[in-house]
Amino acid sequence: MRDMERKFKRDIEDILGTFAKNFPGTQLPMLSVMLGVIYLVVVRERLASVKNKVLVLSGKGGLGKSTVSAMLGLTLALDDSKEVGFLDIDICGPSQPRVLGTAEEKVHSSGAGWSPVLCTRNAVSCVVDEDLGTRHPT
Repeated sequence: MRDMERKFKRDIEDILGTFAKNFPGTQLPMLSVMLGVIYLVVVRERLASVKNKVLVLSGKGGLGKSTVSAMLGLTLALDDSKEVGFLDIDICGPSQPRVLGTAEEKVHSSGAGWSPVLCTRNAVSCVVDEDLGTRHPT
């Protein structure tokens, strides 16, 4: 874990600890909701510098959301003047390794974190599988 991540984790634990101390009897679900709100605030702050954001969303599976996301990200990344990133949160069956042709590759982990695998000349990614392992890069 990087120093910033450790500090963030400590800050959240401090906030939740203070809340639990000041409001005894608060149930864990309430603390979980608060933690979720804190994460949303942090994500919003971190994404503030991102000029354009695209959300591919559906309540139904099997429609090709992961494929659309990957192809859109890779197509936009063809323009070397642009910095492009995409995040596919598909906890039910990550298909990005198949989509990007990296299913046989392995993500390497070390004390410094995960090392994603190069997909194209300007795209790297890392998939966390349903068991929260780092089996496949994308």
